[in-house]
Amino acid sequence: MAPRHHRAASHDHERPSAGGRRRTGLRHNDHGGRGLPRVPHRRRGGPAAPAVRPVPASSGPGGDCRTGHRARRRHPRTHRPPAARPRPGHHIPAAVRHGASRPSPPGRPPVPSEAATYSDEPTRVAKLVGAFLTGQSGSVLGDSHGPYATLTAGADARDDCAIYDLDGPVTLVAGSDYVRGPKFTLYEQGLLTNFDIGYYVVAANVSDVAAMGAAPIGVLTVVRYPHDLDDDAFLDIMAGIDRACADFGTFNVGGDIGNAERIVLCASAFGICRTGTALTRRGAEPGDHLCVTGPCGVLGAAVAYFPRRTANGWNLPDALEQDLLAGWRQPRARVAEGRLLSTGGYATACQDTSDGLKATIEQLATASGVGFDIAEDDIAVHPAVSAVAKLIGADDITLAMSASADFQLAFTVPPDRLDACRNAFAGHGLTFDVIGRATEPAAGVTLTGRDGSRHALPGVAWKHQATDVSGLVTGAAVPGTVTP
Repeated sequence: MAPRHHRAASHDHERPSAGGRRRTGLRHNDHGGRGLPRVPHRRRGGPAAPAVRPVPASSGPGGDCRTGHRARRRHPRTHRPPAARPRPGHHIPAAVRHGASRPSPPGRPPVPSEAATYSDEPTRVAKLVGAFLTGQSGSVLGDSHGPYATLTAGADARDDCAIYDLDGPVTLVAGSDYVRGPKFTLYEQGLLTNFDIGYYVVAANVSDVAAMGAAPIGVLTVVRYPHDLDDDAFLDIMAGIDRACADFGTFNVGGDIGNAERIVLCASAFGICRTGTALTRRGAEPGDHLCVTGPCGVLGAAVAYFPRRTANGWNLPDALEQDLLAGWRQPRARVAEGRLLSTGGYATACQDTSDGLKATIEQLATASGVGFDIAEDDIAVHPAVSAVAKLIGADDITLAMSASADFQLAFTVPPDRLDACRNAFAGHGLTFDVIGRATEPAAGVTLTGRDGSRHALPGVAWKHQATDVSGLVTGAAVPGTVTP
């Protein structure tokens, strides 16, 4: 089954596919510019600040390691701008950390292994974490649609909790997720850095806030690490967390750090919207259009490709390999899209695609009590997904719909609101695709092919399987096996 070509905005890239036809896909690490909402961080009595919150240049005074990550001394910022991102392999595995030398972040001279520092927890908090958490208190978060939240006491206030004053009436939304470092294949292969996994844990949580149509106002993080993680590696994690918060117009307002047998990152994100405007998975009705903000399956394809690349002699063009990794390295939470859907009253139901497109469609159907008929010809497939599907012997539609953490938004729009919704997106430089219609529940969830035949929705939904997506979509593994 061949998908239609994805029609993307002008900043997307295009490459010819096999057979001379063109397919288009998004670069998933495009955070900047038009895709992000305006988030006016303001001091009381002062003018609005830039759209994305200013990044403080240095830390302030501080104290202990509970919520607030308080610090005692100033430390220069070391987060990496996108242009200076390290190439794959620049995280510091234990085997390298104790060797003759180790990679250094851009802008720093090479550091001999004997110069590595391993501070205790209070010193690490005081020396490192404070570099990212100053200048928060007094900031006003939200966007031009309102409501607003004043961060009365941020992490820099050195209290046990952050304090918000909310501009009511307001609805607060909250979600939580975690990621692991070791035991995560792409990280262990050196394809993701400590900066990347720090960034990812924030994006994963903010994506849930975006799916609710809320403006993010804060993130709490828990960072656990083994004793052999040195200060520079720890700083890289915190730099990724800080950079993601800045990119999504919010703050890391506190949390906890401490030791564990391996790197484990957990976060909770909070957002606000006007009462009665939060988006949920419930509300789709028969006849509504089912839409998605971009192509899916890219992150799942990366997990299917890279662990087997060397053993199988696979060698995709560098541009496609970079596309596969982009969504893992700096994924984009669709905050702007969610806010448009919420404030414009366009969506009747919404969910992010962090479990894969098939799972998302099925979950929306169950929550709303409807069926869905998906048009095969309207599913956009990224060129990298098509390339990986060919390598693993799978259909590209099947791989595009299977388990993947792409953080697109899938949402339903009534027929009489579709044009207005599309115009609102276009006005902000954003796009979406209509891929199907909601049906009566008895019809179930189906895919209609080009020949008009209907059959079950292809792909494998994420259910914490013990294998990667490639084994599932080719039938080499049993779906539903719980990860140990």
